[in-house]
Amino acid sequence: TCTTPVANAVITVYDDVAAVAVNTIAVITLPATLLGGPFTALFDAQLTRGLTVVTSGATAIWTVTYI
Repeated sequence: TCTTPVANAVITVYDDVAAVAVNTIAVITLPATLLGGPFTALFDAQLTRGLTVVTSGATAIWTVTYI
């Protein structure tokens, strides 16, 4: 969930214990002009190596839940 969206912020999700490009699950890039407030993205993905999340956008606030 992104509770505080920031224009052009990016979150990248990897199926690995490190940010390895070949194991990218998703890249979410927020638009330059934000159209709304908080949002949630759900992924029904099986992870085999681990979970790494990399963000940009210094003031964006993200909450990641892995079950």
